[in-house]
Amino acid sequence: MSTRRRRPGRLAERSEASIETLWGVARVAFGAEGYARVSLDGIAAAAAMTKGAVYHHFGSKEALFEEVFRREHRATIARVGRENRAARDPLAAIVKGVRTYFDVIADPIARRILLQDGPSVLGWERWRRCEEPGFGQMLEASLTAAAKAEMLRDGLRATETAVLLLGAVTEAALTIAHAADPAAATRRLGRELAAHVEALRRS
Repeated sequence: MSTRRRRPGRLAERSEASIETLWGVARVAFGAEGYARVSLDGIAAAAAMTKGAVYHHFGSKEALFEEVFRREHRATIARVGRENRAARDPLAAIVKGVRTYFDVIADPIARRILLQDGPSVLGWERWRRCEEPGFGQMLEASLTAAAKAEMLRDGLRATETAVLLLGAVTEAALTIAHAADPAAATRRLGRELAAHVEALRRS
């Protein structure tokens, strides 16, 4: 009787362990080789599982990639959030957050998953949905806090400014992802974006 009660728990643990193994293998494969070059057969072999097990947990290669993308995005948001909380004020938090994000995409695996293959594999609209909640909400929260603290220049509104900043950050990130020298592009665009954010500050 007790064996029957414990069995579902053990099965769930094994299933979760299998998912974690597949996710780890898939992240490295997608990040190193690119979505087009990765096969479910290769992922199954690297994870020491059958292809059927991969289908059982994820259903398709695209679904597996989406899970890898979502996890990578959540990890990035968490890292940016930690840096934001350590900043001296809301505008400084935006600068720290942007620089942290650019540091994340300096990693070739994260860069390929989030910015090189993400938009093409998922499609633009789905790619944006998979990024929510994300940088747009964080930017608006920081700008709203800055407005309440009377730190923003007169006439600026948090919501609209967040939309414009998100566009700038997204375009900068895509430029870095496809640059011949991502590290140089990161430094250059990071400085420019920091200057634009600081320009929002009331004198």
